[in-house]
Amino acid sequence: MSSKLLGPVAALLILLPSPGRAEDTIPPKPAAPAPAVPAVPAVSLATSAPVALVLTNAVALVPPAGGWLLPDDAEKAYDELDKANRVPAAPAEWNTTPPTEEQRKEFRKSLSVAAGKAADKAKEFALRFPSHRNAKFAKSIHRELLKAAIQLGAEDRVAELEGLGPEEANPVLAPEPSAFELKMQAAVAKAQSMQSKGLDSVLDTFEAELRLIRKEHPEEPSVLAAMMEIVRLGSPKRARPLVEEVLRATNAHPVLRLQAKMAKSRFDRLDKPFDLEFTALDGRKVKVSDLRGKVVLVDFWATWCPPCVASVPELVALHRRLQPQGFEIVGISADEEQGELKSFVKRAGMTWPQYFDPAGRESRMLEELGIVQYPTMWLVDRKGILRDLDAHPGMAKKVEDLLAEK
Repeated sequence: MSSKLLGPVAALLILLPSPGRAEDTIPPKPAAPAPAVPAVPAVSLATSAPVALVLTNAVALVPPAGGWLLPDDAEKAYDELDKANRVPAAPAEWNTTPPTEEQRKEFRKSLSVAAGKAADKAKEFALRFPSHRNAKFAKSIHRELLKAAIQLGAEDRVAELEGLGPEEANPVLAPEPSAFELKMQAAVAKAQSMQSKGLDSVLDTFEAELRLIRKEHPEEPSVLAAMMEIVRLGSPKRARPLVEEVLRATNAHPVLRLQAKMAKSRFDRLDKPFDLEFTALDGRKVKVSDLRGKVVLVDFWATWCPPCVASVPELVALHRRLQPQGFEIVGISADEEQGELKSFVKRAGMTWPQYFDPAGRESRMLEELGIVQYPTMWLVDRKGILRDLDAHPGMAKKVEDLLAEK
């Protein structure tokens, strides 16, 4: 089932239980930052390919008095239906400040309206483009979207739902893959088949397949999204040309362009003198360049990030063991609550300095450094050169190797 289409049925029930129930909770803060830009279909080695569409002809029908809701082009119409059917996110401030009952009701109402509008577009799509490969899919989700709208309070849509008659025995609840999607799925499968040979072989294969697909479908921005997945998983040497390609592309989605820009910011610092200067949480003045002669691990983390918290005991033990040899840690926290951070640091025995900005993930420092994943660990050698942008895997050995350098 598509994660974008039919989403309201399951996602809304999880997001907003009925008012007054004891188990109502606020959605937890995610463990990774989310840029304030429109969502983009994700492409990874573990998921299917993004949606790509093939042109079909619209059926000539008389439009209603208010005009059609969708464009005349079938593929543009399907894209519009896709966008209308995505579940709106809850207000970001709910992550830290519980909403009032009135705010919950208003948000449920807005979701009900959104589901109703999406249902109208699904109905129109099935009517106007009956020969499209996803016409039956649109017809099926029309019913499901009406159910979602009614469950969220749109009682005026009950008669319309009842008028649809009994449900089909085998409703189509997943869109048919296009030729482009099938090629992307084949590329993912071929890359996965190389797993026994290691990550480099997987990424080599995936990149080669993507370049073939991009030649055939240069207009598809989703290929660029797949390239950014390689950037995330690969080494800087592999990632640099892919980042440049995404930045040059005229059809890159805004979120991909942002990701590429931040990746470039990180890569541009590698193998160059590195410095940070700030006043730590405990009042200490910190200047990384003053630590020349020592190996410094810069830890970008947060108490709300489970993988970050899980790595703390290893960091504490490594610091105690190697500090006498010239190893230091500088923490850069993405937390927003100072008291919670102080309490955690003390309880965990993290004796190294911690940067804190109440802006959290949106702090200027994190933005300028291009940090988008947590934890992220960088290593600076004794000469003050930034040597590693992904120090967590094999961290102890990497630190020891740098300490051994003269």
